[in-house]
Amino acid sequence: MLVGNGASKVSQVAAPHNYLTKPEEGGTLVIAAGNNPIRGAYNTSLKAFPEIGVHYGDATNLVNIPTGSQSKVIIENPNGFDPLNPEILRVVKEGGEIEITGIKSNKEFFNIYSGKVEVPKGFEIIEVGEIPENFQKQGFRTDGDLIGQKDGVGVPKKTDKIIRIRKIKK
Repeated sequence: MLVGNGASKVSQVAAPHNYLTKPEEGGTLVIAAGNNPIRGAYNTSLKAFPEIGVHYGDATNLVNIPTGSQSKVIIENPNGFDPLNPEILRVVKEGGEIEITGIKSNKEFFNIYSGKVEVPKGFEIIEVGEIPENFQKQGFRTDGDLIGQKDGVGVPKKTDKIIRIRKIKK
């Protein structure tokens, strides 16, 4: 639903369960949300779950999201894509942040966390560290199994590390 804000531009109101139906200027974008959307954000995943507020979105092709429009991009335990690829970097506004959480066994995440991958030009590190246990989240594999399990066998693992980077203002 769209409503006027008294000016000539139109702003968006969150969907019934507080999940955005479109990317919002200055908003929060969740990439690879799967079936775990974040309230107040535009949630994307390769598999859409529109009934719970997750829309189709490819982390390497974010054509429906304007350049420099997102204040925050959240990526929980990235799998199968570079969480610092040019498309993700493109949509972050100046002063905006990318927050990536993950576990040590996730190579896409850990290569950045361990410093093997440099911070992209025009960005700076805000935080690299451990997530306190009471804030850790259970992650899911692309097949729906808990991270740490395969076909229900194994010990579930929660995301326990975080990286936050900020796009430097010019």
